[in-house]
Amino acid sequence: MRTIKTIALLPFCLFGATPAGAADAKGARPAIFQKLVDCRAQQDAALRLACYDAQVAALDDAETKKELVVVDKAQVKQARKSLFGFSLPKISLFEGGDTDQDEEDLKVLDTTVSGARQMNDGNWRIQLADGVYWRQMEAKDIFPPKAGDKINIRRASMGSYLASINGRSAFRIKREN
Repeated sequence: MRTIKTIALLPFCLFGATPAGAADAKGARPAIFQKLVDCRAQQDAALRLACYDAQVAALDDAETKKELVVVDKAQVKQARKSLFGFSLPKISLFEGGDTDQDEEDLKVLDTTVSGARQMNDGNWRIQLADGVYWRQMEAKDIFPPKAGDKINIRRASMGSYLASINGRSAFRIKREN
């Protein structure tokens, strides 16, 4: 029964592998996954089932040993959201699927403030609901942020970010952690 569930879930998963099982070319499937897909070519039903059983066992073993990582689109989206504000190189693990929609999702972060503190320079250090800290980067008077306020952070020009709290005027902000 577990074999059938695993095979049924495969089309809904994205596969990323560590170097031991990584594909050589960009966009190529990991070898262990390709072997499973190749089982479809078996004409004989018994041989095809034996192939599937062997390859699913190999996939399960690789996942258990952390040689293969199985994530779904929602997990990739959550990881990309948690990295919002960092300048990172392109990582192929986060590519694929509906990239136009994914890129749009990464331009804006809507969340809430969980805490804020005014620093010695008069600028604010703001903690978001997910525990991430952002710091005001320009000397601009803003309404003191407080827990529960809605905050919108969006990409601006030249790698900077603008934040708006409760729809008020935007100010430059930078991620700290």
